[in-house]
Amino acid sequence: MTYTVSDKTLELLANLSKLNLTEEEKRLFLKQLEEIVAYISKIKELDTKNTKPLYHSTELKNVFNENAGRKASSKRSLSQKEALANAKQKKDGYFVVPKILDKNA
Repeated sequence: MTYTVSDKTLELLANLSKLNLTEEEKRLFLKQLEEIVAYISKIKELDTKNTKPLYHSTELKNVFNENAGRKASSKRSLSQKEALANAKQKKDGYFVVPKILDKNA
């Protein structure tokens, strides 16, 4: 089965991703997106009646966190003053960071 991704859909995705695509890139990405959609649609063909839902890809939990299972209060947290002590910029008790989202996003 052939799946098509419209030019309008590609333009929307590029806009949301803040990408300025050339015509050559648009042709390439359209082809790749159609292949991806076709591949993903194969999942519909699978019989999953007897498959239990998978909530996580592994059974491991907090393997790198030595505090896993401990109460949150068992380890001291930084005070606001300590957290802000080495901040390059701060204002009214908060970190000042560069703006990454614009109003039109």
